[in-house]
Amino acid sequence: MKDPVIVLAPVRSYSTLVAAMLGQHPQMYSLLETHLFICDTMRNWWMICLNGRMAHGLLRSVAELMLGHQSVTTIELARLWILRRLNWSTSDVFRVLASRVHPLILVDKSPFIVTRPEHLQRVLDSFPGARFLHLIRNPSDFGRSYLRLLEYLGYPVRVDPQVVWHRQHSTILQFLAKLPSWQHLRVRGEDLLASPDTNLARIAGWIGLRTDRGAIDRMKHPERSPFARFGPPNAFAGGDMHFFRSPRFRRSATTAPVPPAMTPWRIDGESFSPQVQELAQHLGYQ
Repeated sequence: MKDPVIVLAPVRSYSTLVAAMLGQHPQMYSLLETHLFICDTMRNWWMICLNGRMAHGLLRSVAELMLGHQSVTTIELARLWILRRLNWSTSDVFRVLASRVHPLILVDKSPFIVTRPEHLQRVLDSFPGARFLHLIRNPSDFGRSYLRLLEYLGYPVRVDPQVVWHRQHSTILQFLAKLPSWQHLRVRGEDLLASPDTNLARIAGWIGLRTDRGAIDRMKHPERSPFARFGPPNAFAGGDMHFFRSPRFRRSATTAPVPPAMTPWRIDGESFSPQVQELAQHLGYQ
């Protein structure tokens, strides 16, 4: 199999859209959020993920790749497929999925792998030649989107979203710092939405894939992905719900904006912390 491309981004950072766009390149195939690398074995994955939406991405991916389509029946068969492999490593399951799309390069974007350094290291240990796409979004827009997600899910707000943004991007940067330059690429989501042709060609060229007009035009149609919609009732999620409702690519009018000095979600007018401001500037938000 070919080494995969792993999209590294906190949740609500355009990651579902961007992964779907990459998956439409004629030489790539993108999965939903499998969360495989947060665990070492499928038994541990089963214990952590099975009873919630975290399992939906892998169930839908297995149903599509191993059984040919996503339906209530094939989702249940996918569940049995996983049950029979609880003694496997999560890397072994990933390799099976990759073999189903060979010679295409498999793209995975599972936001929870950026929450702990050991998750990222597990990817690298399993696939030393993997490429890592660091997808970023300015802390202001990230925070607002993150809070909308919590509201939609009915979860209480336990932490300021700027803390999540800083912690997870810091984890990503510390991991990538030990890799050679060819193995990782940073892309601002705002830039990609404003100038898709330039940035999609940049990503494809970095991976070593086609950058011709036909390939780039295909990437601007994420709605063609088999995962660009809600799944069956027994596995309807697996990514950004907003993307599933409206999966078409829409060009943005502007490139990466300068984040405001004040956090837009706090009524006390508190500014971003010095650490967040410093990291935002390091990532190009100036």
